[in-house]
Amino acid sequence: MGARVDRETIEAAAQAAGSIDRIPVATDAIITRWRQDPFARGSYSYLPLDFDASDRSALRADLDGRVFFAGEATSDDYAGTVHGAFLEGHAAALRISSVADPDDDITIVGAGIAGLAAARELTDAGYSVIVIEGRERIGGRIATDSHLGVPIELGAGWIHGDQGNPLIELAEQANARLTETDGDDIVVYDSDGDPIESVEIEEVVGRFDDLDPADPRSLATILDDELGDADPSTRALAQYVLTSLVEHDEAASLDDLRPASVELGEVFAGPDIVVSDGYSRLLDPLLDGLRIDVGQVVTAGAPDVAGVTSALADGPTRRSNRVLVTAPLGVLKAGDISFEPPLPTDKQTAIGRLGVGVLDRVVLRFDERFWDDRTIIGFVGNEPSLFVEWYDLTDLTGAPIIVGFNAGDVADALATRSDQQIIEAALRSLTTIYGS
Repeated sequence: MGARVDRETIEAAAQAAGSIDRIPVATDAIITRWRQDPFARGSYSYLPLDFDASDRSALRADLDGRVFFAGEATSDDYAGTVHGAFLEGHAAALRISSVADPDDDITIVGAGIAGLAAARELTDAGYSVIVIEGRERIGGRIATDSHLGVPIELGAGWIHGDQGNPLIELAEQANARLTETDGDDIVVYDSDGDPIESVEIEEVVGRFDDLDPADPRSLATILDDELGDADPSTRALAQYVLTSLVEHDEAASLDDLRPASVELGEVFAGPDIVVSDGYSRLLDPLLDGLRIDVGQVVTAGAPDVAGVTSALADGPTRRSNRVLVTAPLGVLKAGDISFEPPLPTDKQTAIGRLGVGVLDRVVLRFDERFWDDRTIIGFVGNEPSLFVEWYDLTDLTGAPIIVGFNAGDVADALATRSDQQIIEAALRSLTTIYGS
């Protein structure tokens, strides 16, 4: 999930990046590699080029009223979001309640927000419920880290819209501190470290405003076709625009997305919100009285007419009347949980076809802020999609911290490099912009 980087490695990266004496040396750093996390195998789902409109409903469908599925990837309207996972957990609990007997024993696989939401609903309804979680912590891809002395999000980062969003109610119940973010508070720099006028960016954005959802071409192909004769600087700016607006939202590369991939998602109205004292605070209202076993890895499930047998990695099995699987799509795609008999063909097809993207972070803490006092700092560098977007967390956390994002193929390639090489690439971006 997230690895803290030692000071010696950070200093070696600064030396290799040529940033020594040009920008301050970072005092601390955290790198995420979500694709390598065995309990996630990616950040969140997306609709790839060959997706079918029935894929999410096929993934969501239960097995003979015994095994149920829920999570952000099963949501038709809110896939890829925390509120989508939360709502799917609630919906799965209602489906289970509609067929379960009052004395049924229910096992929930996964203590992310979908599993916890379902457990809360079913426990309150009087069922005997246990949540089994492979990690040594709850939350799944909600991962608030405090190693830098302040809450830093390594996974879910925003509540998308505050009007009607059920996460706002959770935040209020938890007495969490909420802060609006302004995505328009942005400055963008080119590969020479010079600011780019907003009108230039708006002109490029306008060229992609009216994409046809029925267009089967990948967004990368559309970019090539639209800007085939454009000068390199315009092409680089367009790549930046689509990376920041699409790749980072979908956690996938333009080669793997078509217009309909991004047209089908929905968010609630209102601004994006961050939880200043940690996104994981939203889990607190769900926990009272829940039975949660952490460090228990489920490897197999075998339903029959009388119930479901769940196998655990350390040997024992658990027998229950119903099972709700909220493991991430990436875990299902990897076959980390096997089923006997095998899953229906349409469910296997949906699991194989739906995409799992990745959005990784590099978190850097310094002794002082040397960058713009802006929410977002964009960078149109010479390497497309690499460290094109930085978020300033100084005002939010009270500490001089900045976070760089990478998504899709770029994130996957970067994750194979050493910590020093990743920090070096991040520092090259900042040094180009701010190096004296």
